[in-house]
Amino acid sequence: MPDHSLSSGVAFSHVPVLAETLMQVLSEQPPSLWQNTAVIDATLGGGGHSELILERCPGLQLIGLDQDPTARAAAASKLERFLERVQIVPVNFAGFEPQEQVSLVLADLGVSSPQLDVASRGFSFRLDGPLDMRMNPAAGAETAAELIERLDVNALADLIYAFGEERLSRRIARRIKADLEAEGAYSGTAALAYAVAGCYPPKARRGRIHPATRTFQALRIAVNDELGVLDRLLQIAPGWLKPDGLLAIISFHSLEDRRVKTAFLQDERLERVTRKPLMASEQEQADNPRSRSAKLRIARRRPDTARPEAHEHPLVCSRGGGRAVSWQCWAFFRPCLLEAHCLGPCSALGLVRWWWRPGSQKSHPGIWGGLRPCATDPWWDWLLWPDFW
Repeated sequence: MPDHSLSSGVAFSHVPVLAETLMQVLSEQPPSLWQNTAVIDATLGGGGHSELILERCPGLQLIGLDQDPTARAAAASKLERFLERVQIVPVNFAGFEPQEQVSLVLADLGVSSPQLDVASRGFSFRLDGPLDMRMNPAAGAETAAELIERLDVNALADLIYAFGEERLSRRIARRIKADLEAEGAYSGTAALAYAVAGCYPPKARRGRIHPATRTFQALRIAVNDELGVLDRLLQIAPGWLKPDGLLAIISFHSLEDRRVKTAFLQDERLERVTRKPLMASEQEQADNPRSRSAKLRIARRRPDTARPEAHEHPLVCSRGGGRAVSWQCWAFFRPCLLEAHCLGPCSALGLVRWWWRPGSQKSHPGIWGGLRPCATDPWWDWLLWPDFW
């Protein structure tokens, strides 16, 4: 473990969210999964989750990844008693490759409380600081101030809308660019937050969420390419896992959660452990208000023998003694059949046959060779079988 000063760890005091919820899920797994193996904490932070995992699983080795030097120093201090079992790597998880497969990959996305509470980092407008927002300042990447200066008004509006889901993005972008042209760069985060709040009607400025929250989120995501590195993690992390290993991701806003949910559904290497996200209890939300928006999703790496066959199309699943149309296929065609039902029986027959015309083989390779309903399937599954006609 690198030698970090303990003084850095004192300033970086972080309460891990959904910690007991995560531990409960891990305790329900077979004990053999946690013997003589390693786990990866892809967002080490202050080491809160890692400390609990190391305490409850004495046979584990832990690899902690973090690009923030302050977080690494805090984690080194907290995990000092597990010195022989911990390796801290100064890297973003998108650029990491483990030497061997592990039993757990954990990622706690977003910004930690200490990062928000340090004004010099520029993440928050509660404490005035420079418009920085970089997770790793030493990397020399573009700051938030440089980003809003470089983008034109349309590109800035698109960024705020896409990453912040801000409905007033056009108005906010015009205000920011007008201020920059008239008065130069903003003095800090407070000045930018004041300008953004001025774009809202007076009544809308008194809501539970500050008017500048979405804009600051959008700039932070863009500066650190947070969604890009998350997509990369979702692509490579299943390959880090042993069979039956777990991938656990804690997200804090809908842009992240939608990506995690979609990846867990579509990746053939994974099966969901939690069908719905796990959220903080009322007690935890009262003790730690920043846990209110946290969502935990967990998926399991399928055994290699359980992977779908290479020739099997994702819209087809095995059931009983034959091959049946899966629920994904039914969800795809159901709107078409409903529309056809409104047109009448003859039109319904023509529309279904039109969907399954021979030319569709070019756009949906492999579908025709795999669809064969079972004898116990409902009649509408037979309607989707081309040979039926």
